[in-house]
Amino acid sequence: MNQIIELEKFVSKYFVFALIFMVLNLTQAVHAQSSSGLIKWERYKVTEHGVSLVFPKMPVLIRSVGRCEDIEEKTYATYADEIAYTLVVKSRRKGKRPRYCDPGSGFGVQDFSNRLNELRRSTLAGQQSQFLKNGRRGTKFVGEMTRFWVVDDMKDNQWIELWITHRSDVSPDEKRFVESLEMSKSLTGIEINEGAEQTIGDSPIQIGVNLPSPNIGGEIKPNSSHKHFLVLTPKASYTELARQNSYQGTVRLSVTFLATGGIGTITPVTHMPYGLTEQAIYAAKRIVFIPKKVEGVNVSVRQTVE
Repeated sequence: MNQIIELEKFVSKYFVFALIFMVLNLTQAVHAQSSSGLIKWERYKVTEHGVSLVFPKMPVLIRSVGRCEDIEEKTYATYADEIAYTLVVKSRRKGKRPRYCDPGSGFGVQDFSNRLNELRRSTLAGQQSQFLKNGRRGTKFVGEMTRFWVVDDMKDNQWIELWITHRSDVSPDEKRFVESLEMSKSLTGIEINEGAEQTIGDSPIQIGVNLPSPNIGGEIKPNSSHKHFLVLTPKASYTELARQNSYQGTVRLSVTFLATGGIGTITPVTHMPYGLTEQAIYAAKRIVFIPKKVEGVNVSVRQTVE
């Protein structure tokens, strides 16, 4: 009888270990697929803000909130087929600001109005229109390389922005991205959480791109080249240890912007202590850009950034 009980315990433990092993393998497989660069439109969600929409890949997450600001900004962005797709959620800051900050005016309708006026000034004159999404008012703005859709959700103390960035010779599928936006308390899709570890470029196999050397040789005809265009350049976080030691400075990094739209190798040119170099690298991995193009072909470039 005791032997049977021991056997049952052994089988039970074996089953648990086997189940854990299967889950780990499945997680690795999902991660590998999401970081492979293959374009696969899927629905993603941010449950905290009641927002979901389709992205061609898992986006990176860029957080931004100043120490004395009342607005918290979360930006979710990805690159696919020479187009950058971006979701921005601007909401009321969580938690109190430091005591040394001025009282401030809080977060409210005026902030939303200021943002609309900013876009009116910075985009093409007259190129704006109104729309409704999930019963909420929205405004579309057309810029030189980016189109903006701004949705008023101030009843929930936030507003939503969608961006599509591309060159004039590229035609994005606006409908698939913009019309997929859903805003509700009950959402379906893949939770983004912290997002991808870095900006994911397209698969060379899928788009037929061979990664050329950053040093392009041969004669280049006039007006046949487009420089790489930086869509989002995250700011590096200032570490608490650096703040305690009153240490400031600039980290310079050599970054490879790949022809596929992904971030390649990152090499520090200058170093800083207290974790500041690591924070700079962390931010550089999440730069979103449109690759350089020479005579119709995307090419990789290496550039020093600060």
